[in-house]
Amino acid sequence: MVNENDCLRVLHVIGSMNLGGAETLIMNLYRNIDRSKLQFDFVVHTDKKMYYSDEINNMGGIVFCAPSFTGLNINEYKTWWKNFFKQHMEYVIVHGHIGSVAPIYLKIANNAGRITIAHSHATKGNISLNELLFRIMSYPTRNIADYFIGCSVKAGIDRYGMRVAHSSRFSVLKNGIDVDKFKYSPSVRFICRDELGIGKETIVWGHVGRFVPSKNHSEILKIFANYKKINCNSVLLLFGEGPEKEKMREFAKSLAIADSVKFMGLSNRINYYLQAMDIFIFPSIYEGLGISVVEAQTSGLPCLTSDAIVDEADIGAGLIKRISLSADVSYWVSVAETMLKKTRKDTSQYAINAGYDIKEVAQKLQNYYIEKSSKG
Repeated sequence: MVNENDCLRVLHVIGSMNLGGAETLIMNLYRNIDRSKLQFDFVVHTDKKMYYSDEINNMGGIVFCAPSFTGLNINEYKTWWKNFFKQHMEYVIVHGHIGSVAPIYLKIANNAGRITIAHSHATKGNISLNELLFRIMSYPTRNIADYFIGCSVKAGIDRYGMRVAHSSRFSVLKNGIDVDKFKYSPSVRFICRDELGIGKETIVWGHVGRFVPSKNHSEILKIFANYKKINCNSVLLLFGEGPEKEKMREFAKSLAIADSVKFMGLSNRINYYLQAMDIFIFPSIYEGLGISVVEAQTSGLPCLTSDAIVDEADIGAGLIKRISLSADVSYWVSVAETMLKKTRKDTSQYAINAGYDIKEVAQKLQNYYIEKSSKG
């Protein structure tokens, strides 16, 4: 139990703190909590300098490096965690974001008398070997953690099962965003397009996502190539990195659209670049939430998504159109043409009303931690 006058330090366990969906959410929360009452520290599984290292340090956070789990070093991994909790009695709450080894470190944390939270940021994917191994390794978590958080109900069900997701131990924590940063601005749109060398009449398609199979970049490229046939004055901006990036670059060449596809890499200014776009495409095969879709809607962009996007991702502004992945490419294009006729406007209040304001989400999490720690 923590005295109400003490600063509660919560330990977040994650692979690394580089640019990424879960990492960005954690940092957005970190920036908006009352750090006189609550502080975040981190156990990461890398010894390399990370994108958020300096900011964490500047906000008073501490980063610890655990050995990367290989399977063969399970005894070393367990020993590291046992020693860690013996040396660090200050952590009442352990919040786990890395799922594959969660049964190991959360079990050890439980044995050390800590309150444990497991967090699901995604839904199930295709049954690839990696996904199958992840499910097998992470399955025991549902019987170990004290509490569970998901970015959506579906994310909770898919990772922890119906029994947990429909229990009082499960909570939905929306992936909050800084709404003001994403608010549509015609003047910023003009500046951004000018910076990118994009003309006033050019139609700009956009996507933000890691280059992995689940994000379905090949479908994005095929849809855009089809649209390009009816409107040659169009470009596609792809933000992100990942193992399939070069493969997609070659695929764009094979579709004869390479000159119109810009691979933008990672950026901490997605809010800025969304202003330049006219339509956002997100045909994911699976998603926990699809926070990029929330950000795009908050910027007033019409969003063309797959039906894998959960209901919680719709902020209620009438900007989402879900399409089955079995639909023909030409159908996606025809829907896009209709959506492009929408007049863009400020829709940021819809995001606030839907509960995506990071200030409110951070306050909710802060209260959640304080409540749980008082029961410890």
